[in-house]
Amino acid sequence: RASKWEASCQVQSWMLQFFELSSLFWTTQLCTMLYSKIYHYLNKADNDPGFLMVKRICSSTVWLLALVLTIIPAGMRAYGPSGAWCWIESTAVSEGDTGTRLRFGVFYAWVWLAIAANAFLLFKIFRFAKQAGVAEERRIFGLGLYPVVAILIWVCPTINRIALSIDPEHQSRALWGLQSFFEPLQGFGNILVYGMNPTVSVCPPPPR
Repeated sequence: RASKWEASCQVQSWMLQFFELSSLFWTTQLCTMLYSKIYHYLNKADNDPGFLMVKRICSSTVWLLALVLTIIPAGMRAYGPSGAWCWIESTAVSEGDTGTRLRFGVFYAWVWLAIAANAFLLFKIFRFAKQAGVAEERRIFGLGLYPVVAILIWVCPTINRIALSIDPEHQSRALWGLQSFFEPLQGFGNILVYGMNPTVSVCPPPPR
């Protein structure tokens, strides 16, 4: 079991919190930019000043929000051993169970908020695509897998953390195993979905 103040434990905690959130927020950025493009900048070039501003705002929001949500537990000295790895450490109920509240307040609540935002934006995008024609609908259909992939990845970790918050003394090896398997797949799932987009898959390599 790692010590709370070991450098490796602190680094792992920071990296898990920051990169897992930013990886999911990136999908929300992509959906937001696509929504903005088709509803507000459809007939304008990609270098339109308004659309470029949207891209800058989205990119800044992803990194800044992930950073703020990573700094909050650090400022509360909450990073430490958290089951199978280091993250936001467990705390006793007698201490107010700060660890559980932090896990859901600065991580899981944002995970499911991002998934819900993606689902809503993609619903609006698909409705537009259906009205625009079959070709456009097929072009962006693959993006609908973003919330599906996120749900598949995060449902088991969320259930495990809820179970731990209810009864921390009885941990399920099966749930820990599922969380350990699915949680690291967020980036891999994003790459698969992004690569399945016909616009990306048929794009020729850049000239050398």
